[in-house]
Amino acid sequence: MRHFSLLMLLCACGGDWSETDLIFTSALPARSTLRAPDGGTQWNAYVDGLTAMSEQSRTLTPLSRTETSRTWGPYADENDSTRELELVIDRVDETNFKWRVESRVSNGPWLGVISATSNIDAHSGAIDSPVASYRDTVAVIDSWKTLDAISLTYGERQTLTLNGSDGGITIACWTTSAALDACN
Repeated sequence: MRHFSLLMLLCACGGDWSETDLIFTSALPARSTLRAPDGGTQWNAYVDGLTAMSEQSRTLTPLSRTETSRTWGPYADENDSTRELELVIDRVDETNFKWRVESRVSNGPWLGVISATSNIDAHSGAIDSPVASYRDTVAVIDSWKTLDAISLTYGERQTLTLNGSDGGITIACWTTSAALDACN
C-alpha cells in the first residue's frame, strides 16, 4: 500500500518514475513516521531539518539511474539559492540501502550533509549529520548552530542524539505513540 500511495503521488507530479525508482525512494523515511508525539516540538524541529533535504527530491525524477543506485540532482536548494543539493541512494541488497545528501555552491566540491542507512522491510535505519562540518556554509535552523552532530535511529522506537559544540550530549527517545522517559 505504501508503494501504491507513493506511486500515485509521484504520478500526480508528472515525473517519469519506474517501479524500481519507487523501491529506492522507499529507503527514505517519511517525516511523519519520525516525529515525536506528545508535544515534542523541539525534537520535531531537529527531525524536520534532517528530512527536509531528502524530501525536496521526492518531487523530482531521478537524473541518473544504475542497477544499484539512483541520483537526484544536482538541483537548487529551496533554502539557499546559492547552493545545490544532490541525493544519492545506493542499494546494498534487496532490503538494505545507503543514502546521502550533499550540498555545494554551483559546480563546487560536494559537502556531506547527511549519510544514512535504511532497511525497507524492517522500516528501520539510521541518519547522521555532521553539522559542525557544514554549519558555517550551509543554511541551518537556529537550533542547529550550536550542534556538532545529529544522529537519529528509527524503527520500533526513535532515538535522537544531539552532540552540542559545548561537549554536551542530549538524547531523546519515543515510539510512534508516546515519548519515552528513558532510552534504555
